[in-house]
Amino acid sequence: ITYGFAMINMQQRNKPMMLFWLVVTGIFGMVFLVMTIQEFLHLWHLGATPMASAFLSSFYFLVGTHALHVACGARWLAVLLVQAQMHGITPENERRVACLSMFWHFLDLIWIGVFSFVYLAGMLL
Repeated sequence: ITYGFAMINMQQRNKPMMLFWLVVTGIFGMVFLVMTIQEFLHLWHLGATPMASAFLSSFYFLVGTHALHVACGARWLAVLLVQAQMHGITPENERRVACLSMFWHFLDLIWIGVFSFVYLAGMLL
């Protein structure tokens, strides 16, 4: 949702607010990464390693792959922030923001699936 605000402000040529919402999006991505690392460390400490069961193996693979993509998106976002700060809202940066927006929203959709099938299904089993 925060990335949508960045897109709206970009279309309105409001660079400060666009940058603000890009930063907020990046912060949420980083919070997800920190929480994922903490969860992995906690589970590992409890002995719930990927080798313990097929469920845990799938869990680590799916959540870890999603976290890797979020990390790549956060890095892309950081580069884009620098470019937008230096050059403003140019046609090139508009395209870059739009491409990253599609990537970030795709991550949202994937997370809905991962959360539903891994976390919610895991609670039922």
